[in-house]
Amino acid sequence: MSATPGFPWFAVWVLALGLLPGLLLAVAGWRGRRLDDHPVCRDCLFDLFGTPRDHPEKPVKCPECGTRREPRVGNRRRSWRLVSAGVLIGVASIAAVAVWGSGRYTATQLATVKPVWLLKWEAVYAGDAGASVALNELTDRVKQGVFMTATADGLVTLAVSRGPAGDPALVSVPRGNDWDKLAVALMRAGHGTDDQRAALGRSLVETWTEVRPTVRVGDPVPIRLRRRNLGPPMNHFTGSGSLYFRYDQPVLTFGEDTSFLGISGSGSLSGTRGSGGDGGWSGTTIRPGPDMPRGLGVGEHRFEIERSFALTDGRGGPVLAEWQQTETVSFTYVPAEGDPIRLFRDPSLGTAIEQAVTVRHRVQSPGLVLEDGQLRGMIDFDRVYADVAYRVEAVFADGQRRHGGDITLRKKPHGHSVGWGINDPPPTLAAGDAVDLVFTPSRDAARDTVDITQILDHAFVIRGVRVEAAP
Repeated sequence: MSATPGFPWFAVWVLALGLLPGLLLAVAGWRGRRLDDHPVCRDCLFDLFGTPRDHPEKPVKCPECGTRREPRVGNRRRSWRLVSAGVLIGVASIAAVAVWGSGRYTATQLATVKPVWLLKWEAVYAGDAGASVALNELTDRVKQGVFMTATADGLVTLAVSRGPAGDPALVSVPRGNDWDKLAVALMRAGHGTDDQRAALGRSLVETWTEVRPTVRVGDPVPIRLRRRNLGPPMNHFTGSGSLYFRYDQPVLTFGEDTSFLGISGSGSLSGTRGSGGDGGWSGTTIRPGPDMPRGLGVGEHRFEIERSFALTDGRGGPVLAEWQQTETVSFTYVPAEGDPIRLFRDPSLGTAIEQAVTVRHRVQSPGLVLEDGQLRGMIDFDRVYADVAYRVEAVFADGQRRHGGDITLRKKPHGHSVGWGINDPPPTLAAGDAVDLVFTPSRDAARDTVDITQILDHAFVIRGVRVEAAP
């Protein structure tokens, strides 16, 4: 049956004419009928009739329990018939309202008239369905700004302790998602301490640093900054728009030497929680000199990365939460004549890789596109059968060669697409021409990764890739 909006006047009249009289009847029966006018002890109900007063200015002392309080007047006898009748009338009234309301009002509509204390109790102790309704109603009230500051602050404390921030087992669980929804609404409304906001931020995204474990002496040290979304995308439980997670310029510490680790032109990286599950940002590199002390020799070297994070309300929006985290990482320098990258041969894998590669510039549009003096496209791998690192060059009809981007991929059971291009193709290149793409295994490209230690030694050429004009 569809829900019927409107104020539940039937319920009000039934409760007023049934529950209230029933309650009064039960109270009257419990209080009982007065039998006499004897003084009676208020604590133990001992009959004080005839008990001598031992102090002229104080109430008589009860000889049974020792209490000295002003006695009540009269012994009373409870009427269990009246108590039972009142309880039955009250229960019948509540049952009638429940039966009537269940066919006319949804749980969500009923939640709109519940007091805050009841919604909080349901959010904690009710089943998943009831908790979800209660949490969504509390979230709606936060967005409407109906809470006093003290009440809202209490809700933040509850969200931190009862949600994923306090219980990581609730990450990706529907109840946990609803707690996150409430917490984000409270943060957006300006509630919560700095520590509470930081705890909520940490519960939404996990970050860590990956460093290449083995590097030749004097070579740059590749670093990759990684993140993992905890729970669903943020636009799932914010209703509209997405929260953004920002990773500001890290501070790198070698012993007593400190420097900033550059990670992009803007000095920070950001991404929306709506962009997927496990993710990462483009890697960066520690270079001997400004980032790392010169003269480090063979062996293990440890350093600290102090990272600053912020959760913002949309791209470039106000900061909702900030926190810091320090991580100790290490790498090992090996002699310069050594090489941590191993090449291996496997003809069958080489053939499979070669057959898995195609070139396109749009969906189902093979070839490369020439636009604004740049040649670009996508190189698709239907499946990555082994760890690969390739230097990719374009060979033009006049024999000129241009190096585009390097390609490095870990072995994956599924496909992968890589953007590739050349900024300075020969000026004589025109739509309709064909180029050859030469794939050459590259240890140099592999050294710029944090996790590729061996690559497939298989070179190949894709011939006759057509150049298309920009659409």
